[in-house]
Amino acid sequence: MTLSTALSSIDDAGDKLFAKLRGKPLYDQVFYWVSFVAEFSILWQVTALLILAPFPELQGQWLRLLIVLLIESVLVNQVVKRLTNRSRPEPTSELTTNPRRPKTTSLPSGHASSATLGAILLSVARPGLAPIFIILAILVGASRIHNRVHHTTDVIAGVATGIFLAVVTLLVS
Repeated sequence: MTLSTALSSIDDAGDKLFAKLRGKPLYDQVFYWVSFVAEFSILWQVTALLILAPFPELQGQWLRLLIVLLIESVLVNQVVKRLTNRSRPEPTSELTTNPRRPKTTSLPSGHASSATLGAILLSVARPGLAPIFIILAILVGASRIHNRVHHTTDVIAGVATGIFLAVVTLLVS
């Protein structure tokens, strides 16, 4: 089995899993809104503002998160996606919502990358809230597959990118 075949198998399996949920208004709405609030890392910026900025001892971590999310966005959307140039999945008529179709290419998922990065850095700053951050990150990544704006392997690559950037951030700071 070639790498391309293996990746296609993963993508097909992920698409089949979410195909069972598409067209069901509750799932479509949940995944639409999760994806929407995560646009441009807004979910993570607002969350950080609410749970880090009010505390003087956490303001450095808040500022670090904002800076790293900006770096992640530029790196993923302006560098990596231009190098990979992967097409996005074809839209589907099954969805009862109409998610925004990004103009950038598909690999890696910037939503998944920023969600993973945000969830890790927020979990380090506020460990007691880590389960909430992790669930939100999983929902963001899943929403991109459900809404057919990313292949499963795009989301996996985005998660890996987010983990890498979080580890580098934590090692450097």
